[in-house]
Amino acid sequence: MISREIRRDSNKTRGYKVVTADCRAQRRRSRSQTGKIGADPVLCTRVLADLKHSRTPRPIAGRLHPEARDDSVSPMKGSMPADGKTVSHNAIYRFIYALPKGELAAHGVTLRYKRTRRRAPRPLGQPDAAHPDRWASAGRQSWAWSAWMTARTSPRDAYLATAKATG
Repeated sequence: MISREIRRDSNKTRGYKVVTADCRAQRRRSRSQTGKIGADPVLCTRVLADLKHSRTPRPIAGRLHPEARDDSVSPMKGSMPADGKTVSHNAIYRFIYALPKGELAAHGVTLRYKRTRRRAPRPLGQPDAAHPDRWASAGRQSWAWSAWMTARTSPRDAYLATAKATG
C-alpha cells in the first residue's frame, strides 16, 4: 500500500511530497463513488429482497449468473427478476457496508452472524438451570466441597451432613 501511494504521488523532478500527497489522497477520498448495485435500481431491489430472505452474498451472486445465462432458470422464491444482470459477492458486501447505519433495518433485513453469545458464568454454589444435579465449583472440587458451598455452612457440618446421608 505504501509503495503504491509513493508511486502514485511522486514525480521524477520533485519526488514524494507529504503535503501534496495528503491533499491528493483527501480529494480521492471525497469523491463519492456509487457501486454497481447502488447505481442500478433493479440490482438493488433484487439484492435487498434476497438479503431479506436471509440469503448470503455468495448464493445471491451465484444464482444471478445462471439466471443471466439461461432463460429457463427462474429467480428464487421471493426474488425479483434481475433482467440478466450479474454482480459479484464482493460487490454485494461493499454495497452492504457502504449503506448508512440503520438502512438495512429500514428495509427489513437482518444479517446473520455465526458467533454464539457467551453466557455469564454461574456464581459458585448455584445449580445449573438445565441440569439441577450439577453445581458450579471453583475447579475440580469434591462433592463435599460443593455441598458445603451450597449449604453455606462450615466444612465440618457439611461433612457430617453428607456422612449421615451416605450412612
